[in-house]
This record gives sequence, C-alpha cells and structure tokens, in this order.
Amino acid sequence: MAAVKQQIDKATKRETVTWWKRSKRYKKTKSIDPSLPSGKYVQATAELNRNQTSILTQLRTGHIPLNGYLHRIGKAATPYCSHCPNAVEDVPHLLFYCNKYTLHRHKLTMAVNRKSFHIRHILSDPAAIRHTLNFVNDTGRFRHVHGDLSAELMDENMRR
Repeated sequence: MAAVKQQIDKATKRETVTWWKRSKRYKKTKSIDPSLPSGKYVQATAELNRNQTSILTQLRTGHIPLNGYLHRIGKAATPYCSHCPNAVEDVPHLLFYCNKYTLHRHKLTMAVNRKSFHIRHILSDPAAIRHTLNFVNDTGRFRHVHGDLSAELMDENMRR
C-alpha cells in the first residue's frame, strides 16, 4: 500500500510541475521563486497569519491593490504612483523606488543588506520575508485592507 501511495505522489508531483510550467504565471513567478512548485513556500509562510500570507502572495504575483494592477483591471483611472509622477505603481516601484517610502526602505535595507534589492530574496527567503512584511506594514499602504502586517523576526537560530 505504501508503494502505491508513493507512486501516486510521484505522478501527482510530475503532473503538477508540467501544469505549472504551462501556466501563464510561470515565467513571472519563476523569477521570484524558481523552486515552485515545492513545499518551500508553504514552509516559509507556515508561521505567518492569513493577512501576511495574502499580501506576500499578492506581492509575488503582482495581483495587489497598487495603481498599476488596479488600472489594468479597470479599477483605477491611472497606473501611476500618486507620489512619483510618471512612475507606474507596481510591486518593484513599491519595494525599491517610491520616494514616499525611502525611510521605511532604509530600515529594510539595513536588516537585509544588499540582498534587499533582489526581489527574489526579499519575497522568498523566510527571514527576509518577515523584514519585507514589516516594511510593507510600516508604509501603511495596505492597512485599510489587511490591518497590521508586522511579522515577528526570526532569531539567528531559526535562519537557514
């Protein structure tokens, strides 16, 4: 019976990988987390609450209430950031460039160092995810939807 279960699990994983690679989302998400589909994301989010996991997923997929996405789906008049003229408000803009969040971003940069400028790292590494969530929380940008997004930081013994 165990051998049959293993065969089914193996076949399911193989089919999932095939399906995922054909998905429209594969190319974009692969740049953030090349290990997908895998259990790494589940492990990285296991101790996050629902709102934290939701905003992290939205940051990773780009399906997030920022003007760039809202404009694309007809929910905002313009795709531009209200603080940075002529800059589309999307995930990279929020995380790396928006002038309004420079001080908040500095705290993220100090915590994650140079890797804070790598979207793959700040949205995939378990310790960096928590700093990223704290950055997003500090901006207050999604507080009206998700409330408090602050994440407890991992101690050095929990890092891998």
